[in-house]
Amino acid sequence: MGATGLGSSTPLVLSGDWRIGRLEPHRVCLLKALDSASTGFDLDASGITHIDTLGLQLLAVFVQQCLRRQITIHWSARPPLLQESGARLGLDTLLAWPADASAGTI
Repeated sequence: MGATGLGSSTPLVLSGDWRIGRLEPHRVCLLKALDSASTGFDLDASGITHIDTLGLQLLAVFVQQCLRRQITIHWSARPPLLQESGARLGLDTLLAWPADASAGTI
């Protein structure tokens, strides 16, 4: 996972294994991204290969912290794995997913 600045929206690529026991590097990266945020994030989660409930909760907390700080969230890509798991757990709203099934801005 990496973050690079581009204009006012920062691309943030989420990838790898987001299951318990493998979340610490992702948590650290999200905290660093949050601390350096300008006005928004362009989230690309297409590289997430595995995710469990704790991984989804970590993403939800990140998104909610962004929204509290008035940082715009744009989901540029969400793999079916992420979308189905989040919907099954009822986390759509906390993850700030738009009505469009694949991407959008909140």
